[in-house]
Amino acid sequence: MVNEGLNQVEVFEGVVVRELANPSKHSNYAASPYYAINANTAGSYPSNPLTHKPKQILQVFKNSKLDSSWVLGADGTVTGWINGVYAYILGSNFDPTAQYSVTYLALPEEFTAPLISVECTVDNNLKTTVDTLVDELAKVTTDVGALEVALRNRGLLNKLLHCSIQTDYAQSIPTATDTKVGLNYVNQDTHGLANLVSSSIIIKEPGTYVITGYATFAGSTSGIRTLTIMYNDNFLVRQNTNAVSIGNTFVSVFDIVKITTPNQQISLQVYQNSGNAINLTYARLILLKVGD
Repeated sequence: MVNEGLNQVEVFEGVVVRELANPSKHSNYAASPYYAINANTAGSYPSNPLTHKPKQILQVFKNSKLDSSWVLGADGTVTGWINGVYAYILGSNFDPTAQYSVTYLALPEEFTAPLISVECTVDNNLKTTVDTLVDELAKVTTDVGALEVALRNRGLLNKLLHCSIQTDYAQSIPTATDTKVGLNYVNQDTHGLANLVSSSIIIKEPGTYVITGYATFAGSTSGIRTLTIMYNDNFLVRQNTNAVSIGNTFVSVFDIVKITTPNQQISLQVYQNSGNAINLTYARLILLKVGD
């Protein structure tokens, strides 16, 4: 969201997604230890630096799920961490049998192809923004579709696994209550994954997937709006935003997950705390397989 007049836009480059981490145990807390990521030899943790020197750690994942038990921070004056960037967790919350991974923002000089320029546009209202996103998605879909046809004609590619379901009605969302989104309309389903009875998509085969969710809340100026992607009715990833002062509030969220066991269910959940029930005017859940 931009305000009238000058606005500052922060552009992220060099985001490293889900790098495997090796948390190390603090040497001075045997009874109730801490575990950390990105420590160096100057501190009390065994050294376990990330592959690239980080500017900020964004998220820590336990197996395939976001783990909010970690404390994340950056302090350039602290010598015990690579570039002063750290993530640590209390030993009682640490699972030594789990696989931990980290999404982080690396320093620009860590990459050989930095961003040269950025082109920005500002639309006048939410409808224009949504229309623009739809147009751009259509262009990408056309390009991907053409490539898919060319590869398949040469016997090099099976049909791209893609499923998209949405709402086609206004769903009333009570205040201060986590509410499952009633997804009742299929946009596209290449492999029969949509399950409208449970308002969900069933991932039937292992692989790497991009999961994206969109939601639009009717106009109400107070409180927050939250959109969550649920994995087997458990929290996977969540995005919060404050209600806008004019018009509807739009929220989007995405994640990249590695699925190893078939027949996993994904769905959407929303939350709002305006003080009154408000309508969810639109929601959409998209699944795209991008790798094995």
